[in-house]
Amino acid sequence: MLYMVGKLVIIRKYVFALAVLIFFTYEAILLFSIVNNLRPVADDYCLAGSTDLGLINYYTFWYTTFIADVTTLTGNYFLIALPAVYLPYGIGTSVTFIFCLITISIVVIKFLNIMYR
Repeated sequence: MLYMVGKLVIIRKYVFALAVLIFFTYEAILLFSIVNNLRPVADDYCLAGSTDLGLINYYTFWYTTFIADVTTLTGNYFLIALPAVYLPYGIGTSVTFIFCLITISIVVIKFLNIMYR
């Protein structure tokens, strides 16, 4: 009897993981279907326009004038400014959303892994 209960827990775990995978696949499909309709907001243009300063001067300029947080500057530089300048329009504007989708997926999977041990 104990063997069957163990099998049932494993089956429920995989069914739940499959449901989560289907949910995140659906979210990814929705995201990629609107990629070409995403538009940068006003501050994204400012961030992208200052990428020609280089990494160190970019940090110095934004840190001393507007944004005094290195974490925010790093996210702005690598997730907003560089993709907006160097990637095609639809992909460059959706890098932040794709990054968030992947990060949330990893966190949920790690949480489920801890929860079902």
